[in-house]
Amino acid sequence: MSPSPSFAPFKKFQIILLFASLTIVYLVYSIGTGRYSTAIESDDGLPKIPSFSNPLGHDATIDDESESIPGTDIDPTAEDSLAAATTTSPPAAASSGDSTTSTTIVVQTSSPDAEDEPSTTPNPDEYVAFCVAHRNQRRDLPEFLNHHYHHHGVRRFYIMDDRSDIPLSSFNDYGIPRSALSFQYYDENAQHPDMQTHIYSECARLYGPHHTWMAFIDADEFFETRGNDTLISLLREFEEYEEVGALGVNWRLHSSANLTERPDSMRKSFTSCVEDPEMLPVEDLPHYKDNRLIKSIVKTSVFEKPLTPHLFQTSSGTYTVGEYGDMIDEGEGIRQPITRDRIALHHYTTKSREQFEEKMESWTMKGWEYWDHIEGLPQVPCDEMTNYSP
Repeated sequence: MSPSPSFAPFKKFQIILLFASLTIVYLVYSIGTGRYSTAIESDDGLPKIPSFSNPLGHDATIDDESESIPGTDIDPTAEDSLAAATTTSPPAAASSGDSTTSTTIVVQTSSPDAEDEPSTTPNPDEYVAFCVAHRNQRRDLPEFLNHHYHHHGVRRFYIMDDRSDIPLSSFNDYGIPRSALSFQYYDENAQHPDMQTHIYSECARLYGPHHTWMAFIDADEFFETRGNDTLISLLREFEEYEEVGALGVNWRLHSSANLTERPDSMRKSFTSCVEDPEMLPVEDLPHYKDNRLIKSIVKTSVFEKPLTPHLFQTSSGTYTVGEYGDMIDEGEGIRQPITRDRIALHHYTTKSREQFEEKMESWTMKGWEYWDHIEGLPQVPCDEMTNYSP
């Protein structure tokens, strides 16, 4: 009979395998619960503790600089920021070194609580602010912002975004410090029968107390001051008069200058303007008021409500005046006779045919009859805005 085989070596192997398995299980458990660590020296000489979520011990900080998607200027973090945004106060005064993270983004999905009134005093570094109701047409904003930031000292722009297909806050480069921009987005649930004046009312209610003056204009409107006047010096002059509630500035309407395609610059390219019309009684004025109309820069302390996008109601005993202190109280914001000796508001109302077609996609107030009206009026050369750069 052959001898029985020995199982001793096999049993020893089983014991070793069992011991090794238990050791591996213990190590995995220890790492998962933080009981086992490998010290990794940090920049400051202190150890960092690795974990499954941070296996190399990197600092859990995020660079403030938002990274752009290659080939675009869309901020990839913007949608997340927009979804999580809540109403905030505007950031402090602009600084050339500010990053995109200082931008105020507010999402408006319904009318805010009327009793939620801000309580603050005007910021002297943001003496005048611009409230701009805008939708899509992102390419118009950089020139508008650069012009008023660099040439007129404006340090706060409220971009009231009315349902842009891509929120305007999603774009990184507008050519000025991002800290000077505050965005408020109005979605489908925040619509109002008279959206532009509603936006102006909300802009004044939410942000007016931060500033002494607030201008209510569009991104195709550019201020020009003349002689020794500046926008700030004019406003400081009129601030001294308690009876002045707003400064009304006459339009200077620009036509297409026969351009069919979008140029690089509005100011450099559209150098043909509508001739000023004759002075007429208000009851005899035609449907389109053209250069007779004003846009308003309102003292926020006496703001009550917009009567039209052009003219505002201010506290009792105050009124809107023109550049010479003349009272403006006619119609929807009519100032006659038209003067622009100290300040003008250049309105690039039609721009090129390509741009007008683009505007028609979301602009329901006027149609091609308005293009025909502007292009059919007597024209005069107007190249004064070509002197500005950037």
